[in-house]
Amino acid sequence: MEASTTIISTLTNYLAQSPIFLVWIVGIVLASVRWSQHPRISLLTIIALAIMLVTSLVSTYLNVQLPVLMTDWGWDYPQIGLFFTIKGFVQAVIDTIAFVLLLLAIFSGRTSQS
Repeated sequence: MEASTTIISTLTNYLAQSPIFLVWIVGIVLASVRWSQHPRISLLTIIALAIMLVTSLVSTYLNVQLPVLMTDWGWDYPQIGLFFTIKGFVQAVIDTIAFVLLLLAIFSGRTSQS
């Protein structure tokens, strides 16, 4: 696969994910704006959303680029499959951490109202 084809494929994947990217970016901006009112909640939110955004960007890039490179490097399909299984597990762990931070932002540090 040519470099221009993989670049177009990567950009097309990013375009398909752009709605969730936009939501994460808006969330980061809103948390930044509310920082002075709720610094801890804003910090947790910004960290969680930034992790989600970066993880998604990196994962998409790797999903498009690495199979081509691995084939060029002489990897066989079981090796590529094992790599992506491990990558999927690592991504799930990172996503879980991000969601835990987001849940902490939502449900912790609030005072009860009577």
